[in-house]
This record gives sequence, structure tokens and C-alpha cells, in this order.
Amino acid sequence: MALKNGLPAIRAEWLWRWQERGSITTFPLFGTGVLIVANNNRPQITFHQEKKGQIVKVTIRYWLAEGIILVPRWDPIEEHSDPVADGDIKSLGIEALKQRGMFQRKMGGQIFILIYQHVDDICAAQRQQVYIQKAYTPELQEIEKALAEIEARALRYAFVEPDTESLRPLIDRKEQVYAILPHIKEREAATKALRSKILGTLKEAERALRVMFISEPFVRWLDMNADGLLERPSKELLDNVQQLLVGLKNRLVNLYFELNKIKVRPIVRSLKLAQLYLRASIGAIGVVKVEIFDRQIMLAIKKLEQAQKLVGTVPAH
Repeated sequence: MALKNGLPAIRAEWLWRWQERGSITTFPLFGTGVLIVANNNRPQITFHQEKKGQIVKVTIRYWLAEGIILVPRWDPIEEHSDPVADGDIKSLGIEALKQRGMFQRKMGGQIFILIYQHVDDICAAQRQQVYIQKAYTPELQEIEKALAEIEARALRYAFVEPDTESLRPLIDRKEQVYAILPHIKEREAATKALRSKILGTLKEAERALRVMFISEPFVRWLDMNADGLLERPSKELLDNVQQLLVGLKNRLVNLYFELNKIKVRPIVRSLKLAQLYLRASIGAIGVVKVEIFDRQIMLAIKKLEQAQKLVGTVPAH
């Protein structure tokens, strides 16, 4: 069973079980098959491994944090085989295999299993797709070269049968790579689009907060504070101030919920802190000194700037 940091690769059948139980929530990345984890959780799984000639049972917990990216991949079952759970897979029918996230190739009968790669954040997910495409380029060049050599040999010796044993695996692999590449390019485009969308949202949120400092309600509140009117305000004056700043408060509330929609690493922590400062600024409106509101807004802006740096400049390619 393929391991990463001591953990087995996440099988699709495990993930589906966690989702059904409600222990993990995910949302899709533009229909590409890539999933983004929407809540912090520690799902448990039990599997079997062969160690020193003996089959042992292992129980572990994954740490799947909010914003983690899960990228699907089909691998040969041998790379992730559980000697107990997979003991009878060769006898399973098409539908039974499908329910376990597996399929069997018609030619050769090899069984493949759907697993999910654990990728730390959206930036790493985009880089991964770029690297995969680059890795396939030299492989395809080698396949084309080998096929050309076999074809040239067949043409040179007209009465000699082509080496089908060498030809078939090359053609199969070429078809497999060309079938995979469109999905990889689609995922790269989707991760790039999401990064661009997030960056746009963060910039707009920062701009909206900065504009508040020159808005008419804020300036009037500032003037009241400077004139000492809010030192010991009457109930009527407080009500007037609250009414004056209701639009400002509503904009901050809307901005808070807009940021709450973004649940992608590596900016989850920065956004949660920005939201914390926004909550504090909402609570400070019209009740306390304007300096406290001002400080909380500036702290929120700082966290939004930090988040923009973490998302980074989206590559043009």
C-alpha cells in the first residue's frame, strides 16, 4: 500500500464513506473531480498491511484540515492493495468494482483504483498540474521515437512481421497519456481560475475597507468624536449615531460573510483573523471611540494584504 508520511493514500471508497457519515464535507473545483475540504476533521480508517511475512491490522486517523485539496488519480490496485479487503476483487463484477471506486481494463484485465492525493493548498495544486504535464512531454517523445523505430524496421524488412509485443504496450501507454492530458490541463485552468477569483475578492474587500475611511457617515462620526459629543452621549444621540452608521455596519457584515465563503488554503488562517477584526469593528460602531474601530479595520486590511501575498501572482501561462 503506497504510503505518504506514514499514511496510506486516501481511497475513494473511504472518502465516500466519510462523506456519507458527515464526518467530512467537501466542495468541487469547477467540476474537475478535484475536491476542497470545507471543515476540519480527523476521520479514522482501518486497513491491513503485510509486514515481515505477516498480515497486520492498522488503525489510523487522518488530519484533513479546512482548505486542503484532494486531487483524484487512478492507480493500479497493486500500488494500494489491502491483502484482506482486496482479497476477492478479481471475482467482483463491473458494478461491484464501481461501488468501491475501481474498474477493470478489458484488455489485460488489470484493475485500477481511484485514490485522492492530499495537496496542501491551491497554489501547490496548480504547480502539481504543471509539473505533471512537463513530466509527460519527454515520455511521449520517447514513445514516439520507439514507435518510429519499429515502423522503420518493418518498412525496411517488408517480409518481417512487426514486433507486436513491443508495439502494443507503447500504443496503449500513448493512448493513456493522451487521454489523461486534457484532464490535467482542465485542472490547471481551474486552479488558476480559482486563484484569480480569490485574489479579486481579496483586493475588492481591501478596497471596500479603505473607502470606508472617507465615507460621509464615518467622517461625521469622526467629527462627533473630535467634538467630544460621544464622551457622555444621551440615548437619543446614540440612536442617531447608530442610524447614521447603519449602512457602514451592513457593508461590514456583508463583507464578513463574503470572506466566509473562501475556504481554501493557504489563506484560511489569515481570513479567519481578518473576520475576527471585522467582528470587533462591527461591535465598535457608534458605541466606543472611533480609534478602536479604526484600529480593527486596519488590522483586517493587514490580514487581507497578507492573504493576497499567500495566494501570490497567478501565472499567465
